[in-house]
Amino acid sequence: MADEEVSVLQSIFFDDLDVTFDNDNHPVSIRLTIHSNGDENDVDNEKRLLCVTVTFSLPSGYPIESPTVTLSKPRGLTDQQIDKLYEIINNCLKMNENNCVIYECIELIRGHLCQFDMPSEGCSICLSPMHDRKQIIRTQCYHYYHMSCLASYVTYKKLELEKEYNEAKRNGFYIKKGFLNDVDCPVCRQ
Repeated sequence: MADEEVSVLQSIFFDDLDVTFDNDNHPVSIRLTIHSNGDENDVDNEKRLLCVTVTFSLPSGYPIESPTVTLSKPRGLTDQQIDKLYEIINNCLKMNENNCVIYECIELIRGHLCQFDMPSEGCSICLSPMHDRKQIIRTQCYHYYHMSCLASYVTYKKLELEKEYNEAKRNGFYIKKGFLNDVDCPVCRQ
């Protein structure tokens, strides 16, 4: 029964679903990063402000035995929100004992992420809270900014890079000018 559930999940989530199998080709763990707003396969990544990675560790007796569920890499979530996700997962496992439950847990998590909607932290530049979803920009490394704050930072950083380029050129170094577009995230410098 677990094999059938995994096949269905793979047909829904494609390559976003990471399944680990034992030597007998039975699934032992399933991992998926769940995003708020939109499917995991959605092309518009900019809509995804919140996410969490969920791992289901499947005992050999699954679905008779419930899986162990672990949440990791929460982006934009408070500790209270993570605790709430664990609470709804545990309730789902209890209410669906002896049944395949992974898809239902995934949908419950996604639903709550959509309810949480906004990142819990403020803008990483001005430190003010985020209120208007349309004014938030998220980097690929899941740091959040007001669009105007990040635009000011990028303008400043490009001027700084231009000065460095001109200085290096004056000193006889050859540098490709394309590096001027390489503005790193203000928080993690990636």
